[in-house]
Amino acid sequence: MKKILALFLIFCVIIVVIIYFNLPANNSFSKTIYLKTNQSAAERFLFDESNWIKWWPSDLKNNLAIINIKNDHNNYSYSLYKKMYGGINIVIKKNETEFRTTINLLSLGKDSLAVAWNCQLPTNVNPIFKIRNYFYAKNLKRNADEILENLKSFLENNDSVYSIHIKQIMVTDTLLIATRYASATYPSTPVIYGLIQNLKNYISINNATETNPPMLHIAYDSGYYKTMIAVPVNRELEDNGNFLLKKMVSGKILVTQIKGGLSTTSEAFRQLQIYVDDNHLSSPAIPFESLITNRMTESDTSKWITKIYYPIF
Repeated sequence: MKKILALFLIFCVIIVVIIYFNLPANNSFSKTIYLKTNQSAAERFLFDESNWIKWWPSDLKNNLAIINIKNDHNNYSYSLYKKMYGGINIVIKKNETEFRTTINLLSLGKDSLAVAWNCQLPTNVNPIFKIRNYFYAKNLKRNADEILENLKSFLENNDSVYSIHIKQIMVTDTLLIATRYASATYPSTPVIYGLIQNLKNYISINNATETNPPMLHIAYDSGYYKTMIAVPVNRELEDNGNFLLKKMVSGKILVTQIKGGLSTTSEAFRQLQIYVDDNHLSSPAIPFESLITNRMTESDTSKWITKIYYPIF
């Protein structure tokens, strides 16, 4: 029995020695992905830890300060340690062990980006720690693969990045008849539709035709809400006091369709502005809403359908 035990121990030692000398001297992992996205969007979702939950793998656990992901029963926690130019440092913890890692972003053009995640584990001559670090490196690499692939899928989908579906089209309604209105309070729905009806009456008595739903733009300035309402028409009409002929340039315009009330509309405008900034676009004219749903006949704001247009060049 003692002989068998001794042989077994010798066998185990041989196995450990073989493993030890076949393991790399330095344990590390490195993962690089290439994205079709802009750097501003990537930095916004990577450099702000509160945004990680939006693209982190679905099997995460999140408490906003530390994000945990479980792979093969190995529980690692990830947290943002430091921001730097063109990258961030992320601390990965496994029990009481910490690993400092770096994610670097490299712009490859206007809408192309490389993201590289690197980690160098400390070397250790102790065979137990060396073997442990080897398996740590394997697990960390596997996690990094999954995390970065999720990031890629998220950032390459504009619907996810901006929370709305944005299309670029050409302007078709170039002739508009418009009116302005200023008030100390936000204009109510009856006020807005009263102004729309005035425009419709003016269009009708001039034998013109409406070509699309009414447009709305409201801006707060110098203590007043300044409202402009316009209706697309099929031909030029004369200016007449409160009614103004507007001509839009036949260029590019962004459009998104949303469903909801004022807060939903405001958020959609905000996301469109972020999209414009991210892509270094400019606007030759003010953005506006197209009122698809008649808000006078539908009182439930959650059912309001609105198209938002943002002219660009």
